[in-house]
Amino acid sequence: MLAEEKAVAGEPWAVRGPVVLVVDDQSEILEALRRLLRKEPYELLTTESPDLALERIRARRVDLVIADERMPGMRGTDLLEQVQECSPGTVRIILTGYPGSATLDYGLSQAVDWLISKPWNDDALRLTIRQLLEEGRTRARNSAKARRRPHSSAPGWKPPLRWSEWLADFCDVAAFPLHFVGTDGVILWANQAEAVQLGYALEDLVGHRVTEFHADPATAEDLLGKLARREEFRDFPVRIRCKDGIIREIILDSRLAGPDGRFVHSRLETPTEAGPRKTRDDLEAEIQQRSSELRQANAELIHEMAERTRAEDSLRLNEVRFRLLVESVTDYAILMLSPEGVIVSWNIGAERINGYRADEILGHSFTRLFTPEDVEAGKPPHLLRKAMEEGRAEDEGWRVRKDGTRFWSNAVLTAIRDSGGNLLGFSKVTRDMTERRKAEEERAKLSSQMLQGQKLQAIGQLSAGIAHEINNPVGYILSNLNTLGEYCEDLRRMFLQARQAAAAARDGRDPWMLLAEFSRLDQEIRGDELADDLQQIVADCSLGTERIRDIVRSLREFSHVDQGQLKPTNLNHCLEDALRICWNELKYKAEIRKDYGELPLVPCYPQRMGQVFINLLVNAGQAIEKKGEVFLSTRVEGEEVVASVRDTGCGISPENLGKIFEPFFTTKPVGSGTGLGLHVAYKIVTAHGGRIGVTSKLGGGTEFSVRIPVSSPRAR
Repeated sequence: MLAEEKAVAGEPWAVRGPVVLVVDDQSEILEALRRLLRKEPYELLTTESPDLALERIRARRVDLVIADERMPGMRGTDLLEQVQECSPGTVRIILTGYPGSATLDYGLSQAVDWLISKPWNDDALRLTIRQLLEEGRTRARNSAKARRRPHSSAPGWKPPLRWSEWLADFCDVAAFPLHFVGTDGVILWANQAEAVQLGYALEDLVGHRVTEFHADPATAEDLLGKLARREEFRDFPVRIRCKDGIIREIILDSRLAGPDGRFVHSRLETPTEAGPRKTRDDLEAEIQQRSSELRQANAELIHEMAERTRAEDSLRLNEVRFRLLVESVTDYAILMLSPEGVIVSWNIGAERINGYRADEILGHSFTRLFTPEDVEAGKPPHLLRKAMEEGRAEDEGWRVRKDGTRFWSNAVLTAIRDSGGNLLGFSKVTRDMTERRKAEEERAKLSSQMLQGQKLQAIGQLSAGIAHEINNPVGYILSNLNTLGEYCEDLRRMFLQARQAAAAARDGRDPWMLLAEFSRLDQEIRGDELADDLQQIVADCSLGTERIRDIVRSLREFSHVDQGQLKPTNLNHCLEDALRICWNELKYKAEIRKDYGELPLVPCYPQRMGQVFINLLVNAGQAIEKKGEVFLSTRVEGEEVVASVRDTGCGISPENLGKIFEPFFTTKPVGSGTGLGLHVAYKIVTAHGGRIGVTSKLGGGTEFSVRIPVSSPRAR
């Protein structure tokens, strides 16, 4: 419905003087503009519906239209294009929180006369509307021909000549390789992607024959022969040699370009084939080498069998050899313990790792190798008991060298028994794992940095929408505050007049003239309406500040670095915070339907779970092309809390469904995604001891289900 400042009874379209029409899907902004422009010398109409606005413009004259760019069902630039067609003399203004978008650049060059950014300046907005109305009246006095702009369907109209330059620029920077080849096989032109694909500079490609870059020149000559005979082909496999010597197997498409015999190749690299390709000679040499190794291994095996046969008569010799072998191992500490844990043998590896010579440690308890904390906790006798009862005990932790330094080790303690089952002692094999532990800690640190980086990347991708969601309430809050200032000035004038009348009555003077002036002021500023509007202004400002507060709180919670501790969390809250951050990406193309159940608190990292839900919500929005629905649901199933995000978008093809959680896998165009979003979500959920599943039907939408255990997960 259209709202008018003063509607003539029975004539809803009747107007006096210039007419200004404002179209915005947010009622708070329309109310703020009605207050701001209530005293301006023109009729002000407002509506939330672009269709109603077009109906009004086609039915009666409108001098100026102000339209919000982002509205459900129709963009502001699309609305103004239709306004230009049906009412060329109407001045067209875009009101937006996205002043730098490509859509607006197009609109400003086609159908938009002026752009106003949110939040606006009240005085500047009033002055701009007045000036544009005056310019519109000036144009109206000129001929209709000077006012019209050529339309693409007008007879004789042709695209501007610079379009050919735009097409050339597009081909030059296209993401897929292209090159023109003459009938003599010489490259006449190539784009940047072709040069990057092969690793050459453009000047190293243009002017050279294509056969110079093919690993199989005969195949290349056959290919050129087909083209010379004007035979087009698709999915033609060839092998290309790059500048660095790597041979890539790619697919060529060819289409003849013109009657002069020139043609173009469109080159696409096969996704499953990248990297060096071995020649037939290399494979034969490798087979010969492997055959030789197998023959050698077979000979060694025969020799070993003979040695085992002779070993039955030379057990003592074998024992000596085994002792020498153990003593010569340097990467492992191998020692023997008595049943009481006393060290009875010590090899070179033990000396290198622990720092003790054999004469310094033999006869001492193996507790000397443990940290004081482990000795106090009783770990050494516990390991002996476990090995004696279970046959084997493994432990990983800090150990102490002779010089007092510590190292991280993995130790395996094995009970040794005779044929009668009597305990003879224990063998202990220890490996220094300090470097591996450092590598694991570094890998964990890098993983944490990757998670934080992907989180900040998600905020960066959503920043324009978040700014728009903040700019909207900021715009009408500032405008309402200016209006509130004007109301305060009007009330101050009435208050002073009332005080003067009260003073006259107190002094015995006739206050009638003063009261008459008070009554005139009351009618001038419409005191009753002003008093009612004050409450609405305060309510609108309060609503706007609450929106900003909620957005900022959600951003703060999401971008906060996890402290490394699990927190009892309600996943409904995590899902709502994620939805608030992604709202601007969804509200114009999807209707959100919620079905939240009563959930227990689950131990998790709330910021990481928020990152999972943001990735799923953004994917759901991107899967919907024009208009659809997103269903959010939570429930408890057994010992798990289940959160589901389902969309009615394009779906995922069966061949891609098993790859979506792989790192860097994406079906989006180059530059539209990193392929890490779902991989990071998978890593986060599994780190909580949970599961993430997906079901999809091509053309029928996709559903992701996140399952987190109610009990403490194996979070890392």
